[in-house]
Amino acid sequence: EVEALSVSCVLSAHTCFGMFRLLLDEVEARGTKKAAIADLLYELLAAPVPQPGEAVAVTTVSFREPGVVDHMAFARPSRDDELFDHVDFVPLLRAVEPADVVTLFASLLVERRVVFSSDSLGTLSNCVNAALSLLRPLMWQYIFIPVLPQAMISFCCSPIPFVVGILNSAMDALRKQPIDELVLLDIDQGEFLTETPDEDLIPALYRERLLEGVKAASAKARKHKSLTRDQVRAL
Repeated sequence: EVEALSVSCVLSAHTCFGMFRLLLDEVEARGTKKAAIADLLYELLAAPVPQPGEAVAVTTVSFREPGVVDHMAFARPSRDDELFDHVDFVPLLRAVEPADVVTLFASLLVERRVVFSSDSLGTLSNCVNAALSLLRPLMWQYIFIPVLPQAMISFCCSPIPFVVGILNSAMDALRKQPIDELVLLDIDQGEFLTETPDEDLIPALYRERLLEGVKAASAKARKHKSLTRDQVRAL
């Protein structure tokens, strides 16, 4: 007898990853109790999207204890805290040397076609998100695919700027494509696999200041599991 599997997915224009994670945890807790899941989602969808720094309150009949009412609150991070809600800079700073982080930053500023690779899905996703977050307060305006399926590897031949992540198992397929103009960063090896002419685009004075900041953050990342909010802001 084959067990039916289900997938829950949240689609939104808002970067409220912590809030959505809490929602999905609640959905998962209800297991196969479809009525309880529907009750929760109906109440949540009927409520307005909370403003940054506020929460939406949801009241449902408990799926654990009949006759009991559950009160839940799903909080949306403030604009100042949005970056800390879903971005982990530690994997990137541990994997890539400070000078290469600055070069990567320059490549993103001039809108190159950038490909990250790793054996680890989690490391890949974290590093790609962290790299783009370095652009704040600017935002990447082009294609962004944290994990590109191997079946779509030919997308890396696209002439438009993009940032994508691929698993190392797709590297052989990628090398069969014309990759001369790609900025290819192997996260596991901590090195660029293609020439990166962007390192000299940032004037020397500013590059040195950036490098000092990245070195300080990198040293802290190698000693601790996470960075404080002040350290991330400084970065």
